[in-house]
Amino acid sequence: MFHGLLLRWVEHRTATQLLLAVGSRFRTKSIQEEANTQAQALADRKGWTVAELADRTIPSAGLDENGVMTIDYGPRQFTAKLDENLDFALTDAEGKTVKALPDPRKDDDEALATEAKKNFSAAKKELKSVLAMQRDRLYEAMCTQRTWPFEDWNLYLNRHPIVRHRCQRLVWAVVRDGKVAQLFRPLPDGSLTDVADEPVNFGPEELVRVAHECQVTPEQSQAWRQHFKDYNVETLFDQFGRQNFKLSADNQADTEVADFQGHVLEAFKLRGRATKLGYTRGQAQDGGWFLDYHKRFPTLGIEATIEFTGNSLPEENRKVALTVLHFDRVAEGVESFGGEAKMALSEVPAVLLSECWNDIRAIAAEGPGFDPSWEQTTQP
Repeated sequence: MFHGLLLRWVEHRTATQLLLAVGSRFRTKSIQEEANTQAQALADRKGWTVAELADRTIPSAGLDENGVMTIDYGPRQFTAKLDENLDFALTDAEGKTVKALPDPRKDDDEALATEAKKNFSAAKKELKSVLAMQRDRLYEAMCTQRTWPFEDWNLYLNRHPIVRHRCQRLVWAVVRDGKVAQLFRPLPDGSLTDVADEPVNFGPEELVRVAHECQVTPEQSQAWRQHFKDYNVETLFDQFGRQNFKLSADNQADTEVADFQGHVLEAFKLRGRATKLGYTRGQAQDGGWFLDYHKRFPTLGIEATIEFTGNSLPEENRKVALTVLHFDRVAEGVESFGGEAKMALSEVPAVLLSECWNDIRAIAAEGPGFDPSWEQTTQP
């Protein structure tokens, strides 16, 4: 049983982040709904939005504002910092690299050393969780085109001892009057640069968001891709270079994308790719048969659904075919799999629509392509 009400009252960043993660990624929809309800209640209690709650409760894995953790054995101290792979790197008091925390010596404070080793072990687990969760959050922020006042972005993301490393692997946009006014990237020292390596500065009220291909020019896209290549920086995820989905004037009222209907693949390849892309299996229908995968974007109250010809539970590696992609408006306590909340594609934010179209496109690429006889081929 999920104890969301209990987590709501636990004043600990890890508990809050768990609540938020369950609300966006947990497979059972009723538990998702409960987690989202409790996260909203916690945010309301603090006078924040849920998005602000998520920013303000990111754990630091024991690192201080300078990205340093001091590990105290009493007479001896060790220091942990993040290396280029975002793993903890240990050094002793003389600055020499230490592969792992040693056992306490006779002159060490054994109680302090034991507690320090325990805390460091917990910090390593927390670091791994934060890195994964914040990558997902930043990707969702790009899809939903969430904006931050520059002051908040700088304080809670760019200066966070862990998240700042994620921010440095992305291009950000300053938005004025709903349009991209300038693109920039944060550097390890906290300063900001444009694509030509010129420093940039912004006022505290400027609005910032994660940049995306469909809102920049082809020249800007190419220039930033070259920038990352020149500096040998691996991007956190693909912002630029993916094909855009362009909704034609004739299709504004459509509620489904059927571009990949009839593309056949193995069920386990569908599951593997969809899961990697952040989708969870839909609920089983009558007879233990499920027909879709979902990805929820809680900050917009939207859920993307990829439908296919279905598979049984327990799952079998049968041949299946993709059918459609659609988007539902979801509200707390409202199930959307019946399709009554289906959105017109013109209502879906352009970045979100393009990214989810690329998701189903990537899933389709796991198979040999379109099969004219897909309806017969995928019969149970």
